[in-house]
Amino acid sequence: ARCGANVVLLGRDTAKTTKVRDGIALRTGNPSLTVVTADMGDLDDVRRVAAEIIDRCPRLDVLVHNAGALTADRRESAQGIEQTVASQVVGPFLLTSLLLPLLRASAPARVLTVSSGGMYAAALTVDGLQMGDDYAGSEQYARAKRAQVTLNEMWSQRVPAEEIVFHAMHP
Repeated sequence: ARCGANVVLLGRDTAKTTKVRDGIALRTGNPSLTVVTADMGDLDDVRRVAAEIIDRCPRLDVLVHNAGALTADRRESAQGIEQTVASQVVGPFLLTSLLLPLLRASAPARVLTVSSGGMYAAALTVDGLQMGDDYAGSEQYARAKRAQVTLNEMWSQRVPAEEIVFHAMHP
């Protein structure tokens, strides 16, 4: 925002995301900040917001995935996916997939995934990605973060770096 970029902020709560936008605008002097609302764990919401971004944005230079939460109790998304996996793995994967043509058209573009060093607490097994009755919030979080990094690596193997560079980072 400080560099004058058009920034789209995506959040679950319109009021909270608008407050963040207003703070960024005040600190940077950039009025080109747009708020869109979606729950990254609701795949219908992800599809809707992807279409909205495609309609609003003639180009997309950077996509940052920063959804994250560690919950004590097992919850499911509207589509029946464990909520941590839905919002931190499946939703961001779907959003990247839907925005891939726009990212490619804006090459060179970047996709940044904010993961966590907590991923080292659990191994990744695709069959064991979603916890069931054995649910433990911190382990589910670790599994989701491990999956994020693995998907980033897979994206980078499938998409030429001249088009899109994929990064994963621990804050």
